[in-house]
Parts: sequence; structure tokens; C-alpha cells
Amino acid sequence: MLDLLPSAAARVRAVTGENDLSVIGYCAGGLLSLMWTATAGDAGPAHLIAFTTPVDFHQMTHFQAMSDRRVFDVDQLVDAVGNVPSDFVMASFEMLRPAQRIAGIILLYDDLWDDEFVKAHWMFERWGADALPLPGEYCREMTKMLLWDNALMAGAMTLAGRSVDFGAFRIPYLHIMA
Repeated sequence: MLDLLPSAAARVRAVTGENDLSVIGYCAGGLLSLMWTATAGDAGPAHLIAFTTPVDFHQMTHFQAMSDRRVFDVDQLVDAVGNVPSDFVMASFEMLRPAQRIAGIILLYDDLWDDEFVKAHWMFERWGADALPLPGEYCREMTKMLLWDNALMAGAMTLAGRSVDFGAFRIPYLHIMA
């Protein structure tokens, strides 16, 4: 994160000749963007927008239950599989909303006559299932720091020795969650 995002930002600035960079992050990408922005100072973006980006992980009660350190050994998982397969990630999300897939199929059945609805349904299904494996070390560290220790909210998160301090933001920032 502290190598790739600054490098990408520098490249965009060089190619466009524009110094004011706006960053939009979604879900985990929003989380990475938030943490980079909080550590980047003037080298960071001029504006930041985050969609469905978790910050206070203790408020994510279902994730808390699934990742409870008393029953979930993240070290054993990562040591066994390396990168966490996308199917595992998607199954975890589906456990949070067990009836959503069936409800979607019922809605699809009700509107099979509507070509636009069917097209939109399948586009959304494909987008929702389009996940990549997660790097194992990312899962290990993020589980421990965010889900177990809630380090962002506790003000205890550091990256490469830099404090992740949201109070250091001096840019326009919009966070949308629903």
C-alpha cells in the first residue's frame, strides 16, 4: 500500500500534469485508501471518497462473530492455504446474508418477463461474485489489527512505522455507507 499507491499517484500526476488527485475507494480499497491518505501527508490525494468502507470493526458484529479469536485461527488458515481463495471470501459474505441469494432468485423469477431487470440482475450477480484471492499476509495482519484489536478506532494502527491518524486529514473527505 505504501509503495503501490504513492507510485500510482505519482504516475497519474506525471501523465496528467495535474497535482490535485482525487481518490475513490470501495470496501477494502477504501480502507487502503484511507490508511494511505492518513500516512501520506502532502503526497496524498487532494480529495478522498470511500464507499462501504469499514472503519470501526467492533461495530461489524457478524464479522466479529466469524473472526472471534477463540474459534478462528487466522494463522492456521493462512499457513494452510497461503492466499485466501476468493470462494472462501465470498462464502464468508454469504454467511452474513444467508437468504439474499434465494431472495434474488425469487425476484428474478417474478420479473423474468422484464429483459432490463434480468440483464441488471445478472450484471449485479457477476459483479458481486467477481472477487480475487486475498493475500494471506494481508488477511493475517488485517484480522489481527482491525477485527481483533480495532486498531484504527483505538488510534494504534501503524504502517511501516507511520501512525495512521485520521485526525491528520486536512482534505475534503466523504464516507458513504448504507
